[in-house]
Amino acid sequence: MTGLQRQKEILSLLRRRGGVDVEFLCRHFDISPATVRRDLDKMSKGGMIRRTYGGAVLSSGPALDSPFALRERENIDVKRSLAAQAIRFLQDGQTIFMDSSTTVGAMAEMMLDKTGLTVITTSIKTALVLSENPDITVYCAGGMVRKNSRSVTGAHTADFLRCYYADFAFISCSGADSAHGVTEASAEEAHIKREMLSHAEKTVLLCSGEKVGRHYFSKVCDLAALYRIYTSGDLPQNPSGS
Repeated sequence: MTGLQRQKEILSLLRRRGGVDVEFLCRHFDISPATVRRDLDKMSKGGMIRRTYGGAVLSSGPALDSPFALRERENIDVKRSLAAQAIRFLQDGQTIFMDSSTTVGAMAEMMLDKTGLTVITTSIKTALVLSENPDITVYCAGGMVRKNSRSVTGAHTADFLRCYYADFAFISCSGADSAHGVTEASAEEAHIKREMLSHAEKTVLLCSGEKVGRHYFSKVCDLAALYRIYTSGDLPQNPSGS
């Protein structure tokens, strides 16, 4: 098991148990105390957890999001594959929304040879990557910076998005199933994505397989509201536009 995999499992344990100690993690992973402490130190610096005497507990608030660098490395081949499929919709001269997910972010480097696009995004990294192409006009929404996702959110972000209309919105999600539709763990993030959907002609969802069949706190939309779904899993129901 890699360090990244262990850190994901530690987060999962913390969400179930509330707190863990070094001795428990040593037994659970069959690793040394020094290795456990290194993992906990990295996770603490990234804002995922808070160190306690002899162990750790979950951080509160926005820090519950997996830090961007950790999420960015997860399922990277799957994300690139989904991005490569979605990018086929792009044509010169279009205006598009791109959310702050690392899955949609994988599209950015593939877009560096495009011309005449206008991109409106809530992702700070996506904006920086696309700014390298002088033939793409990039608008990065303002708002409160989410420390662990390199993105912006909040009322100011929603107000900004309402000023624009786009040909496509490219989004990802926390979960998707036929009963609940597209959902997000964060109500603020769901609100931002609903604004994108309401101002886009068509919406494309990029959803890695582990998110299929799950649902979370806040609804973004029904599956039928989507133009296309690209996933590495099997959705129980296809959008009406497919």
